[in-house]
Amino acid sequence: MKRILFFFIGILPMLIFSQEVQNSVKKQVAILEPVVVTKQVTTMHRSMVRGEMVKAIGRQDGYVAFTRHDIDQIMNEHNFQASGMVSEETRKRLGAMQGVDYVCITKITIDGNSFYLEASLVNIETGQISNPASQFGELRDGSLGRMVDACEKLAAELVGKKQYTAQTLDDCKVNLSLFVWYAKEKNYADAYEPWMKVYTECPSLSKNIYSLGVRILEWKIKQATTQEEFNVTFDQLMKLYDDRIKYFGNDSKKPTPVILEEKVSKYNEYFPNGE
Repeated sequence: MKRILFFFIGILPMLIFSQEVQNSVKKQVAILEPVVVTKQVTTMHRSMVRGEMVKAIGRQDGYVAFTRHDIDQIMNEHNFQASGMVSEETRKRLGAMQGVDYVCITKITIDGNSFYLEASLVNIETGQISNPASQFGELRDGSLGRMVDACEKLAAELVGKKQYTAQTLDDCKVNLSLFVWYAKEKNYADAYEPWMKVYTECPSLSKNIYSLGVRILEWKIKQATTQEEFNVTFDQLMKLYDDRIKYFGNDSKKPTPVILEEKVSKYNEYFPNGE
């Protein structure tokens, strides 16, 4: 019994040290308060997305996630924008908080029964945004289960582990055929939903996602009845160009410089006065 006790006492510091090493090498991710894009987003939606993202990222190998209200305050103080860079001063203050490596920024859009979640990881040292992810789905019968599933998929994509099942690919191929046919017939209303499903689930499946996606989103911009609807869809259009660079930036027919030029041209088309 004594030998067992001495063995346990001797190995205990090693176990503690081993656990500390494991925790130290894990990337620390602070989950910020989700950004609300549309008025239909409730406090329940925000709390659920934030809580589910903490759990989902925490389940990824090599990552640990938590919430930080003080980080939210600092971000607000510095007027940090989700699509911009972190100032050097902000990086130092954020990085000093218990070794944070990344902050996770999420955006929630709800339109009728449809929801759209966006997420990105911001590297505290560089201010760079990596692996932006998005998920589209429907809220059926008031159930939030689909948003929970979407958060799980977002977390995997954020850490570069997005995987497609055979069923997902089959569904994407069916929806690809649907939206391509509708879009070429200029029936953008029916093209929108299957296009969005392919765009969020299989963004690297086809260049048609981006070439025809521009037409679909421009149609949706024309349907906007409020400034909020216009802003949301226009931001989606700008992000579409960024994602095309991410997945097809090496395309010889339309490389990254050409895509950027088209993006700038489109921006100037909607905001000729540089507003």
